[in-house]
Amino acid sequence: AVASGATASQSVAYTYLARVSKRHVLQREAYEFFAGLDARGRPTWTRDETKKQSVFTDHNSKQASSLGGASYIPGLRRYIATAQGPYIGQTSFYDAPQPWGPWTTISYNNIDPQTGGGGWANLGKAGGGSLGVHIVNAWTSRDGLSLWMTYSSDGKAPADALFPPAGTMLDSFNLVHAQLALKGAESR
Repeated sequence: AVASGATASQSVAYTYLARVSKRHVLQREAYEFFAGLDARGRPTWTRDETKKQSVFTDHNSKQASSLGGASYIPGLRRYIATAQGPYIGQTSFYDAPQPWGPWTTISYNNIDPQTGGGGWANLGKAGGGSLGVHIVNAWTSRDGLSLWMTYSSDGKAPADALFPPAGTMLDSFNLVHAQLALKGAESR
């Protein structure tokens, strides 16, 4: 099993990776932490938490976010992760070939600090505090290009939101469909 956790300062957010067997999930001493790559580029693991290394760092001085859940998408042979700030509109998406990275940006969504608008789906601060955006692996197409995500927050969709309809209360089970296009892929 792979788990991620994060800590954040005012201007930097770090994401760490841990692993543990299913049989020992309740035994703290059984956890191993990602400790970097060896000379051949293979991951190293340690039980010494002081030697752990971040797998993702966000240096955004105003709205730094750590990675939340990461999903493996078999059709793409890549991981897609979400990073969530305090508001639903501050959701960003990343991908990597391995859970330890390197992570590249799919979509980085900030809220305008002056207006409180913008961000993911233009939900801004009005979209409310987020409970997170999560990819539903069971609803992902074989090729990995079509996927569904769930999300919820305590706000409502503003008038200029891309989804859901304006005024929709977001404290519910919400779904959004994402159709991915690979860089360099020809349009059909």
